[in-house]
Amino acid sequence: MTPDMPIHPVDSLSGDESHSDSGDAGREPGAPPDYVDLGAMILDEEDVPVATRIIEDEEDTEPGEAFGSVLSRFRARLTLGLASGDSRSHQDMGTGYRAMGLGPQAIGEFQQAVRQDPASTGAYEMLGRCFLDAGQPDLAANTLAKALELPRRSEAEFLGIYYYMGRAQEASGNPEAAFDFYRKTLAIDIDFQDVAVRFHDLGQVLAVSAREPEDRSRSESPGAGSPLSGRGP
Repeated sequence: MTPDMPIHPVDSLSGDESHSDSGDAGREPGAPPDYVDLGAMILDEEDVPVATRIIEDEEDTEPGEAFGSVLSRFRARLTLGLASGDSRSHQDMGTGYRAMGLGPQAIGEFQQAVRQDPASTGAYEMLGRCFLDAGQPDLAANTLAKALELPRRSEAEFLGIYYYMGRAQEASGNPEAAFDFYRKTLAIDIDFQDVAVRFHDLGQVLAVSAREPEDRSRSESPGAGSPLSGRGP
């Protein structure tokens, strides 16, 4: 296996992975170091700065009100505490939507973040994760491949990109490429997510696959007693 395995291009808009674990253990690698944790904001308002706190008066919510209307008001109030028109704000919004299970809205925000800052590895990573959440590993691989083309200040900056590219390639049926991306992830942080387990398990699968042609060749070669061997029973 070469150090840089080819990234398999994608034509399909659907993948075989039904759903990735959106509640990944460990830190959020795609979020900026001081990003606004909207999930925590919703769960614990008392710890949230007043500028970004969400306040919903009971009289604001009408019985039977459409979810879309409630969501629109939620977004409007939330954006009052965030700077507008920059990648960071869209990443914060996308992170909040993803935490609430609102995949399409999260994807839209991360796409906006990428448009605002095409060099944001974090935005690309989170967009790829959202596509994995949606069972679209091919789209995730295409998105993460764009991040791999960006200038690198350090390998550590691409830790999450490598890991989720491995997940996307594995789910898309490209185990060799996935194995190589897991290897790159391990080289940066052996404790990142479940990469050590995935690397080990996938390595065993690839080892078995590599032995199969050899075993098949042995079983098909002329043996004792075969008319082709020239030997009798």
